[in-house]
Amino acid sequence: MDFTNSAREARQGEQVSHAQIEPVRLAPAHDLNKVLHSLKTVVFKQSQRMAEGYVRISAEIERARGALPISKLKTFLTSECGLNRSDLGMYLGFSEVLGKHGEMIVARGLPMTLAKSLIAAPAPVRKEALERIAAGSFVHSGDVSAIKRRQREEVADPQVELERRRQKTLRLSAQRKATIDLETFSNRFIFFAQSLIDFFNDAQDDGADAGKLGARKMRLQEEAGRCLREFEAVFDIAGLPGIWELGFHAHDPQTVQLARAYNSLRDLVDGAFKLADEESGNPVDRDYAHLDLETVENVIWLFNDNGISRNDLRARKLPAEVSAPKVVHPPLRLTSLEICAGAGGQALGLHAAGFDALALYERNPAAAETLMANRWFGPVHCADVTQVDFRRHRGNVDLVAGGVPCQPHSSIGKQKGRNDERDLFMEAVRLVDEVQPRAFFFENVQGFGFQGNSDYRADLYRKFADLGYESQVFSINGSDYGLAQLRPRVAFVGFRDTPIQRFRMPPKFPEWNLTVGGALVDLVGANGWSGADDWAKNKANRRGSTIVGGSEQSGRLAFSSNLRKQDWLDMKIDPMGIANSAPGRDHKLENLFQLTLAMGARLQGFPDGWRFVGAGAEGSDKDRKTKTRQIANALPPIMGHAVGLAIYSALTGVEFDYAQALRSPQMPPKRSKGVVKLSEIRKIEDYHRLQ
Repeated sequence: MDFTNSAREARQGEQVSHAQIEPVRLAPAHDLNKVLHSLKTVVFKQSQRMAEGYVRISAEIERARGALPISKLKTFLTSECGLNRSDLGMYLGFSEVLGKHGEMIVARGLPMTLAKSLIAAPAPVRKEALERIAAGSFVHSGDVSAIKRRQREEVADPQVELERRRQKTLRLSAQRKATIDLETFSNRFIFFAQSLIDFFNDAQDDGADAGKLGARKMRLQEEAGRCLREFEAVFDIAGLPGIWELGFHAHDPQTVQLARAYNSLRDLVDGAFKLADEESGNPVDRDYAHLDLETVENVIWLFNDNGISRNDLRARKLPAEVSAPKVVHPPLRLTSLEICAGAGGQALGLHAAGFDALALYERNPAAAETLMANRWFGPVHCADVTQVDFRRHRGNVDLVAGGVPCQPHSSIGKQKGRNDERDLFMEAVRLVDEVQPRAFFFENVQGFGFQGNSDYRADLYRKFADLGYESQVFSINGSDYGLAQLRPRVAFVGFRDTPIQRFRMPPKFPEWNLTVGGALVDLVGANGWSGADDWAKNKANRRGSTIVGGSEQSGRLAFSSNLRKQDWLDMKIDPMGIANSAPGRDHKLENLFQLTLAMGARLQGFPDGWRFVGAGAEGSDKDRKTKTRQIANALPPIMGHAVGLAIYSALTGVEFDYAQALRSPQMPPKRSKGVVKLSEIRKIEDYHRLQ
């Protein structure tokens, strides 16, 4: 079952065969010269192509650099273009430093790593390296470093250079003395390390003598004391990070490991062979009864260069660990806050994905009534979000979501974008700033990702980055999730504290392909039309165009734009109106009929029976226009469900069986009938922005 509760039969998708890369067949051995020449030619040409690539990218970046602030450009390059942050310095500095050498760089096929080194090098070093390259020499990054060292030595003051060499000699002497001390330490206590390993391995035998193990433990404790005293004489323990700092990344990993070894030696001296949690008293390592594995590993790390390693430790025999199965329903509930909630399409999907709404905001009174007329999502507020102070929700929200008005970015509208008074993306930035959620998900029409909105997206990337969020725009089509329409949308997703690389868009299911006839045949034949099956099989045997509802300004009463009118006419559907009922019993197959509101809701994937509240008298044009907009402008629930599961997975690490999960969504609880619960009543004035 999916959100529509209708019987659907998914067609078997065609298997796509992918071309396999054939192994290169080498020439015979006697023709080795030809083989090597061919190899050289391929390497050189491909190197030229790669060089041409980063030179062209640098030129385009330089062209854009004059049109927008550098901070905005950087976030656009990482979020929209996918460039590595570590490469930005090279691209941004290329034109100024190496621009006039671009033709030579391409002709010589210089690798990008060398270009980075040249840009970072002092001007005299770069000049000499470029002269060598122009003369035909191969120059690598290491050669640039060598030129830099040589030039520094040549220009240094003799006295200064003499002092530098003296200091270097003293350091080398001290290092040799330290090396001798370290070798002495390792040789002296290698037996202790081996004894610790033997004790750990022997203690795992069920038949081990407890008395003998106790005696061996005492001897190990005494030897650990001698090892600790020598350790403190050889190593600079004052420079080691404290035990409370070992989980941070501010220190070199090897220094951290040395500190762990020191702390483990002190534990052994104190007789703490088994560490316990301070609050509960439970052992930290429950797999080993006499000595913690981590303690042994920390100590023997000191002797890795003496042929001792963790590979000498015997693993405890445990049953094979079974990987956690993929789940269908979220194991725990997260929290969300939604703006521009409309008729509840995204809310339905996010609830099924494991998010409980702390609040839903919708400006249109009729749409707010629709939210309250069906299932219990959470407190619904009919309010203009530009006038709401969201700071009361700070720290309590996992996901902020919303269907920010799409008309400013729609390909069939005027495409005013940020200049449209209905655009609320900047309010979305304010909302994220005030609430500080762990993630956000704003959906919009495909046009938001078009070229005309590139500058606006760059602005948004930068603003969200300033708030600590990595963000990216992803495309998603409803037809990949069993809808009988293409329904292209974009998901603007961002994360704080969670690397965006952990987020993966949900898998697609093209095999769920559904035709308009397959989706609507039961509704079309509801009044007894005998030709409904024939219509579904021979006329509406294709996917429909994306249904649209227009805006409050357009006053449209239809599910189609003029641009796609013919697509519906070919299926014997009159798209330029909304019918009150299905075709009658005597309807002719060649005649046109109009879709009903229920049919539009089915195409959008709303549950059958979902009640839409209109404005004006029931059945009037005003009433039906209001309902048409609610239906057609919604994010289909299954699309919100799919993206919601992907966000939930990124936040929690839970893996889902998407096919089963999307076919069996969990519905919100039914609303109580009779007296309205106090928890459902909210005074909008309490949520107004603080002045």
